[in-house]
Amino acid sequence: MSAGTLVETLIVAEAGGFVDDLTALLEEIGIEIVPVDTAQAALALDGFRRFGKGRHPAGLNYGNLFAYALARAADEPLLFVGNDFAKTDLRVA
Repeated sequence: MSAGTLVETLIVAEAGGFVDDLTALLEEIGIEIVPVDTAQAALALDGFRRFGKGRHPAGLNYGNLFAYALARAADEPLLFVGNDFAKTDLRVA
């Protein structure tokens, strides 16, 4: 999981009052947190230009772009809920 995606997820969890439970779950199941680097930043910008909110039906938002960039950088499929990422060039997990 991208560190950027983690921040977005923790913000949502904080608003819902379950940040401690989420943190424990991520540790328990061994989710690896991957730092955002300059290569991923470039991929995120490319993702915004191609699939960003207000530019493309996928409508990727700021938080989505971290997941998009990591999946592209790692050349891995992305597991997601909803239809936004299905409208991009990523492989679906």
